[in-house]
Amino acid sequence: MKSIPWRACGILIVSVLLFSCNKPRGQTEIKSVELAKIVAISNSGTALHVDSSLNCIFYLFYGNPGSGKPMYYQGKVTPAFWDTLNSKFEKIKYKTLDTTDKAWGIDGESYELIIHWKNGMKKITRFIPSQADSLISVLNWLNSSYKTIELKQRKAPFKFETTYQNPPPINYKFDSVKFPPPEKGQLK
Repeated sequence: MKSIPWRACGILIVSVLLFSCNKPRGQTEIKSVELAKIVAISNSGTALHVDSSLNCIFYLFYGNPGSGKPMYYQGKVTPAFWDTLNSKFEKIKYKTLDTTDKAWGIDGESYELIIHWKNGMKKITRFIPSQADSLISVLNWLNSSYKTIELKQRKAPFKFETTYQNPPPINYKFDSVKFPPPEKGQLK
């Protein structure tokens, strides 16, 4: 019986260790990611939902409440897209991110992100001009990813967990908002 050279044994052991350390595709902790974006001045909103089964649904509303047209799309992402998504969220340490933004504006773009993973869930909101950090970069990437996914338009609406994409109610009247007068001593 011939003995196996030490060099071949070493290469075999290193190869086995390298392959055993990699997470198999689909065995990531993230189960689903949902992102909504609103652009206040235009009343346009989008929502994108992607899950570990590689399903993707996309919603687009553009126009004024009552006259705008909601559009729904459905498709599949590639395993490489899902791996990239997981990698990007792991790099920004999604479990430890602040849930709300410290800044807010009257008009501008805002994101709402909901991440579900094996043992938890997190909802994060961000006003885009408030900070240019790694989270905003990932959200911008995810928001524009629908352009690279093969989606087909559907008539039936989809239910999203996010709410930012929804236009205000048709019967909402801004002039009906009443502000109480200042209390005595507040104005000085």
